[in-house]
Amino acid sequence: MRAGFGDQRSGAPYKTERKFFDFVVGGLSLYDALGHSRDLISALWNPPVVPIEGDRAIRRLLLVDGGDASENRVSLFICPECGDLGCGAITVRVERFDAAIVWRDIGYENNYEPTVDLGSFATVGPFLFEPYGYVTKLEALLQH
Repeated sequence: MRAGFGDQRSGAPYKTERKFFDFVVGGLSLYDALGHSRDLISALWNPPVVPIEGDRAIRRLLLVDGGDASENRVSLFICPECGDLGCGAITVRVERFDAAIVWRDIGYENNYEPTVDLGSFATVGPFLFEPYGYVTKLEALLQH
C-alpha cells in the first residue's frame, strides 16, 4: 500500500492512498526494489481506479495485448495518481518461450523522451517464470 496524506481540496501537497498487488519474485519485492524510490505503484491497482485498466495491465503481462510503452514494453510500475505513462513508468520487456516467461531489460521511461533508462535497473532481473503458474496467478486477478 502507498500511504496517502493531505487534502486535495486544500491545494496543499497530497498523495492519494493506493492499494496494489506487488510483484514478489524469488522473495524479492519489486516494489521495494524498483517502484518505491520513484513513488510508483504496480500497474495492478487493488481495486483498480478504472477496472478495465486493471484487466488491460494483466492482459499485457500475459502477452494477450501488446505493450503500452515504447518498443512493445509493458508497464510494471506507474504513477499512483493517474497511471499515465507521461508521469513516468518502470517498464519491462516480456517474452514467452516454451519453458518460460521472461521479464528482461527493466527500465524507466515516459512518453515524451526518446530513450528508456535501462542503466538504473541493470542489476535487477532478468526474471524467469514457469508459464502455467504465471498465467494462473495473473488470470485469477482478471475482473472481466
